[in-house]
Amino acid sequence: MTERNTAALARKRLFAGVPDEDVHLALAICQRYGLDPLLRHVVLIPGGKDRRHNVYITRDGLLHVAHTSGRAWSLEVEEPKRMENPYTGKPDIYLRGRVRVYDPDTGREQVFEGGVWFSEYAQKGGSWNSHPAAMHQKVLEVFLLRRAFDVAVTPVEEMGVDHVESASMPVSPACPSPARRPGSWSSWAWPTTERPPVGWPLWWWVGRCRGTPIWALTRPKRFWPGCAPWSRRWRRQTFP
Repeated sequence: MTERNTAALARKRLFAGVPDEDVHLALAICQRYGLDPLLRHVVLIPGGKDRRHNVYITRDGLLHVAHTSGRAWSLEVEEPKRMENPYTGKPDIYLRGRVRVYDPDTGREQVFEGGVWFSEYAQKGGSWNSHPAAMHQKVLEVFLLRRAFDVAVTPVEEMGVDHVESASMPVSPACPSPARRPGSWSSWAWPTTERPPVGWPLWWWVGRCRGTPIWALTRPKRFWPGCAPWSRRWRRQTFP
């Protein structure tokens, strides 16, 4: 499969609904570090008020960078220790490790050490509840690999999210638009991601329904199942 076909398939299956600028940025980062978007070496997570998507590298992507670097390296993780966190003064779990990288050009071995506190990265729900030890070790691994192999992209595990969970995160909270039939009205106003003012006044609804046929407003379940403006499902999907 060529590079162009890989980018097109990733755009269609993995980055559907993401703005083109964000997708181009993710593909450029993949090209810079030799990553494969189909293997989820990078992920796009929505964030911010402007609904832009941030690019994050996964642990699998960092391992790919390490294995293709051409240098011999090893990763060591110590046993977790329960002690008092000096930054919070509360009991916490500290995990420490190191990455050893051998440079064949200089004949020297470089050691990158570091540790992470459990409370600084743990999140409620998801893999942090079912596999806390594995997630804690993932955070330490990406922390060390990023330093050892000079990767400037933030790992998604450092944000407290597993790359498997990030793949199932919704791209857009908007309700899917209905399919248009030949000869139907072309000025349907739904769905919209515009947030209504406080109180949901009548003039806002009149502006949203302008140009919408009356039969479509009186029969929302038949033509727009779950997307009627007064349904709970539509409000929950459109205004999270």
